[in-house]
Amino acid sequence: MNSTVQEAKALLRVRQQLMAKSMTCDQRSLWSEVIVERLTALPAWQSAHRILLYAPLRDEPDIASHIRLDDFPNKEFFLPRFHADSGGYVATEFNGNWLELLQGTFGIREPKLESPELPLKHLDLIVVPGLVFDSQGHRLGRGKGFYDQLLAQTRGVKCGVAFEHQVMSDIPMEPHDIQMDILISSVRGNNFIQPIKTI
Repeated sequence: MNSTVQEAKALLRVRQQLMAKSMTCDQRSLWSEVIVERLTALPAWQSAHRILLYAPLRDEPDIASHIRLDDFPNKEFFLPRFHADSGGYVATEFNGNWLELLQGTFGIREPKLESPELPLKHLDLIVVPGLVFDSQGHRLGRGKGFYDQLLAQTRGVKCGVAFEHQVMSDIPMEPHDIQMDILISSVRGNNFIQPIKTI
């Protein structure tokens, strides 16, 4: 393990936590709405049948308040749920009712235990939050590595979503970190959607 990279990541996490605290509720709502509009307009979204979303935390784009899953009747939606036996996250069927979600192991809302699971390799699109992304599609998470473990098992398009202050030109990376295929942000102008790889 590279201690220099770990230290750089730790400093970035502290920086992002401070920036997140300065974001107002109105800013978060406005920027989240922009991100959702851009996300659902993507060809990768429109062609996907099985989509993994996420239950947003306070410092992440609030897709729950701005995405209308009923508008996409031909798609199946899933959320991550922590699987205690495997020590990792699985894709769990989501009926679209955010209010029915339960508090999970790490404070992240999850579907009920009886909700059916889907093998991760069957997902067509994975919508991924993070603390920081860069223009090459690299992602910095919260340090536990759970999302990287999940993403390593998927074959679908990996789409990062980020507020403007969460996008940097370059971030420190390690071999196990998973790169995004697409990055969507609330950045104004022509660079708000960045296709990182050919998909």
